[in-house]
Amino acid sequence: MDQIIESEDDYVVVEPGTVKGVLDRELRRRGKFLPPDPASSNYCTVGGMIANNSSGPHGLGYGSTIDFLEVECCIRRRELRVPE
Repeated sequence: MDQIIESEDDYVVVEPGTVKGVLDRELRRRGKFLPPDPASSNYCTVGGMIANNSSGPHGLGYGSTIDFLEVECCIRRRELRVPE
């Protein structure tokens, strides 16, 4: 559960265990970035960032994690739940 599934120009699809530092490297190759930058960026996971709505020093200018993500959650095999 730590893979980058898909990476396009306008979005990426990742699993919750993806480390933000790994995601940052992928985004940097495309000239993009995910603004929330908690002090633990090199080892925190995207799922953890969502769980505590991480922000970091750029939070005032860009916002926190929840401002940049669209979350889809697979509860059981073949069942997809999208928050309203």
